[in-house]
Amino acid sequence: MRAERKSLREVEALLWNGFEDFVINGDLFSFTDHAGIDLRGVKDEQIWDKFRAHYTRDNRIDMERFLNDFTTWGPIASRIVELLLERNGGKVVA
Repeated sequence: MRAERKSLREVEALLWNGFEDFVINGDLFSFTDHAGIDLRGVKDEQIWDKFRAHYTRDNRIDMERFLNDFTTWGPIASRIVELLLERNGGKVVA
């Protein structure tokens, strides 16, 4: 079964939710440093635009790129490892 294609507005809302969580949790700079988004010197009111532009290609949001950055970001990557170890009885399985 194929997933329904989301509109640009829906995908942008998903990206915004991620961005908003980073801001609320105080993780924005940690994540953007990991993702290679340089926010030095960017005015507060332009940070979302810079974040969104980093994940925009050919007038579409590249959620695959965002999800790759998210799952390889330290706090999430380490949690994924913890969950895999739990599932596999503490054994690292390749």
